[in-house]
Amino acid sequence: LNRLTRVPLLGSYVAEPLFLDPPIAGEQLAADLTRNRLYMLHGLDKLVAVEPDGRNRVELADANQAGLNPSNRLYVAVDETTGRVFWSEVKSLYLTTIKSANPDGTAAVTVTNSVLNQRGLLVDPIRRKLFWVGSDAWQRQELIYRSELDGSSPEVVYGAPEGMQIRALTIDP
Repeated sequence: LNRLTRVPLLGSYVAEPLFLDPPIAGEQLAADLTRNRLYMLHGLDKLVAVEPDGRNRVELADANQAGLNPSNRLYVAVDETTGRVFWSEVKSLYLTTIKSANPDGTAAVTVTNSVLNQRGLLVDPIRRKLFWVGSDAWQRQELIYRSELDGSSPEVVYGAPEGMQIRALTIDP
């Protein structure tokens, strides 16, 4: 993302650029409409929170303390009920850790310690579950995992046929 634009779906069309200066723009974005905050992992691998107009930017965490190439393994999601934000943090060339914190970045905890080749992260707000995609130990199969929001009771809910990729996660409440 290097430009975010608000466009009304009803009424007259007036595009309103919101923010995203290229040096801080990111590829992953999660919105907490309850608290009027956007969370993103920007180009420098930092988790930041901003208001929808780009004001009050706060850096919450470093998602790549190891300084490795994240290779599209950084993701962010938010639980609008509690305001907790979830993000992936690069741990090694192939492993990420899923972390969680309060909306202001305090009380950060590790939710899931080692995810191999992570892609995708989302919160199911109705069932109160966390979902992510990772590979099996032999990297032959991509799996969708589910756990409680605190990381407890992780389980595989879907395994893609060998050789097939899971490109994205979305929830259909």
